Amino acid sequence: MAIIILILFIRSGEQCESPTFSVKSHTTKDARLTAETAASVEITVKCKNAKGRTGPLYADINGYIIPCGQSSKNLEKYYISLAGTHKQVPQGKYTIKLYDVESYSILRKARNEEAAKSVKAFGEVDFHHSGVSTGPWIQSEFFAAVLFIGVWWFSYVNPLFQSPQVTSNDSISNGLMLLNKIELGNIIQLFRVETGKEMALQRLQKIHDQSLSSDAMENQIN
Repeated sequence: MAIIILILFIRSGEQCESPTFSVKSHTTKDARLTAETAASVEITVKCKNAKGRTGPLYADINGYIIPCGQSSKNLEKYYISLAGTHKQVPQGKYTIKLYDVESYSILRKARNEEAAKSVKAFGEVDFHHSGVSTGPWIQSEFFAAVLFIGVWWFSYVNPLFQSPQVTSNDSISNGLMLLNKIELGNIIQLFRVETGKEMALQRLQKIHDQSLSSDAMENQIN
């Protein structure tokens, strides 16, 4: 009798008591490159008792039961993978019922749906699938970046086509001078916002004035 009580005590100590679950999931986001939606779910099980062990787990997803993969390095982590067409795996929340060996054995013996529903699961977790995108190939952010580069390039090469009498070297020099003026103006505007840098501001302003004076002299010579 004492031996039986001892065995039951050891067994109860190895069982997982009051398990808690944390979930990480990754699902397909882009429907333009694949015909199926795949989902990968990582479940971490924590037992209230430190020596508790869960053992193998089985997942019930919409009536389909699959075994959970268990990490060999961390026995608390379980993995579930599923795949289907985009229509079979639509956007929304999915509930996964988890069964341990004991509850799964009872579930298999259930003869009808009502009996299966009465089987108490080891636990339940949820994961959310945000759906797949079928939008355009070119994202709006990429288009905006290309447009910005195009406008900048046009403003850079535009002086080359202003006058046929100006040589290419002179045009490039004028373009660089224009960029330098813009850069100096931006630097001056930045230092105006900051306090305690009046000397730097005066220095930059002087350089800017000299640049304008040299431009005015160059225009008079031309």
